[in-house]
Amino acid sequence: MYLANPFSLPLIFTIGASSEIYHSDEHSVLVAADFISHSDVPEEFALGAEYTWNDIISFRSGYIFGQDQQGFSAGIGLKYISGGFGGVIDYSISPTLNLGLVNRLSVNLNFK
Repeated sequence: MYLANPFSLPLIFTIGASSEIYHSDEHSVLVAADFISHSDVPEEFALGAEYTWNDIISFRSGYIFGQDQQGFSAGIGLKYISGGFGGVIDYSISPTLNLGLVNRLSVNLNFK
């Protein structure tokens, strides 16, 4: 028998669900849950929520259970739409055990 690799390939299986649990003209609340299974580490379960006001500003938070490096994370998003130009800026922060605070910034610009 031929053994190509002396170790198993890393595999990740993720399944998730989300639902908008509240929606009005000005406010909306979205919740989400994910189950993540890795081939080489224990399973993880993640919960998150997002509150959006007037489809302009969003506040987000989440927590990963079963993870030894991360846990709580939070973020904010701003959306701007005017005429032929629009954009979204998202920022999040996640404290980690070994790396300290991990900051993420995303900028999305739309030109029409």
